[in-house]
Amino acid sequence: MDLGKIRAVVFDFDGVVVNSEPFYENAISEVFQENHISIPQQDWCDFKGMADKEFFPLMISRYGFKGDIQKLEKDIYDRMKQKLVALDYIPGFKDFFDHIRKQYAFGLVTSTSRNHINWLTENTRIKDLFPLKVTATDVVHTKPHPEPYTRMARLLQLQPEKIIVIEDSINGLKAAQEAGMTTIALLTTFSRNEIQFADHIAGNYRQLMEMFGFH
Repeated sequence: MDLGKIRAVVFDFDGVVVNSEPFYENAISEVFQENHISIPQQDWCDFKGMADKEFFPLMISRYGFKGDIQKLEKDIYDRMKQKLVALDYIPGFKDFFDHIRKQYAFGLVTSTSRNHINWLTENTRIKDLFPLKVTATDVVHTKPHPEPYTRMARLLQLQPEKIIVIEDSINGLKAAQEAGMTTIALLTTFSRNEIQFADHIAGNYRQLMEMFGFH
């Protein structure tokens, strides 16, 4: 991997910084089951990396929910918050990040809302490590649209080709590549076959450390 031109490393949040996807899936599944709706396991692939403002309408239309939509969303968020108090960083992230912050500019691009990120940093052991962040609240179009990453490039004041992105989702990888950035897929959510279109693939943070030459 050629890092000669790279000046910044940008992280996705869910599945890259924190292992939040299981908490989200459990909360949504429980609330939907209570409303007599079952989500087939294979359908989760369609939702990973999707912003809430797109996720909820898709879920509701796909499974024919006819009840109070606002109550459903509130019940899901409340259930998520109950579970997310146990949230922690993905193993190896903090060590890798401590190396990155000494050598590169860095930022966070997430399909999570700014309010939810703020709640996590105030109510869990997750800290606000990213002064520069682009959330779903800050853009018109979320991933897989390139807007979140082009916005981050402007914040970093760098050309896209000088930025490398660490993502775990298909939507996120597509967004970063469309924005003209180099991508590394972290195998926390999808299989190697599913994200083989990424520029580089790392199985875990140990491999990422090696790819960046950190010891």
